[in-house]
Amino acid sequence: MYYKARQQKRNGKWYPQSVLHGRAVTTKQLCDDIAQASTVAPADVLAVLRSLSDSMVKYLVEGRSVKLDGIGNFYLTATAKGNGVATADEVSPQQINKVMVRFLAEKMSSVGGIKSNIPTLAAAQINWQRVDAAASSGSGSDSENGGSNGGTTPSGDDPNSGND
Repeated sequence: MYYKARQQKRNGKWYPQSVLHGRAVTTKQLCDDIAQASTVAPADVLAVLRSLSDSMVKYLVEGRSVKLDGIGNFYLTATAKGNGVATADEVSPQQINKVMVRFLAEKMSSVGGIKSNIPTLAAAQINWQRVDAAASSGSGSDSENGGSNGGTTPSGDDPNSGND
């Protein structure tokens, strides 16, 4: 994993921010990896992943969450436009202007008998390597390198909000 130093405008202090490296892993790459680790052909893995996507959408639009063991929970949230309405009777779906899929990584139940807050997906030992600001904003754009920079800061600011 890679990180860079990022200064917060709010308090002027510096924090580490995780940085994506390389291009995003594609569905085909995942299918090939899963097929290699099992007795299933890549085409069969792809069929299952497509079915998983369709099934998840079906349950999410029914208002249910979807829990994938070892991965985490997916659920929908909605935000409303405007300042709200005066009474509960006036509330309507027309006020909703954005629906988002949210994800909460599954937490490990325990590590050595101690309850852990470490997401299962990040349970592997992470080797952090610093990248300097020039290298992280260098020749390739974020879209060429697999997306925007990710990560969190202690203040909870959105690292993708353009506050760099």
